[in-house]
Amino acid sequence: ALLATILEKEPRESTARYYLSYTEAWRARAFDAMGKPADALAAWDRAIELDPTNDRALHVGRAGALIRLGEALVDANQFADAEQRLLAANAELQTPGPGVEEAATKLAVLFARLYDGWAMSEPDKGYPTKAAEWRARSQQP
Repeated sequence: ALLATILEKEPRESTARYYLSYTEAWRARAFDAMGKPADALAAWDRAIELDPTNDRALHVGRAGALIRLGEALVDANQFADAEQRLLAANAELQTPGPGVEEAATKLAVLFARLYDGWAMSEPDKGYPTKAAEWRARSQQP
């Protein structure tokens, strides 16, 4: 509460922003551990908003939450919403950093699953081709 008060009075105060950012990051990790990817995503967004250092690890964490949320949507056959989340995760993973390669591989596998499932419900939309493209990405070294 003290850091939030400091930040309220001095919005650019970097030390308070840094510690509050990492508090939000730990909340995000807790939500992830509880299987609540939507709540985790909101906490990652807040952590990134507060972070004065633009820490890549926060963006990789956000991508992970988007991947888990996308996976839940794929499992629920909500393909358009899943694609939107996975595309956002892909955008987060475009800058190299720790954990990016592993997350990108998981993302590629999930995109292939998404397009395989979507092809079953809408066979004439070109989804098998997209699935094959993502499957090939998942197998790159």
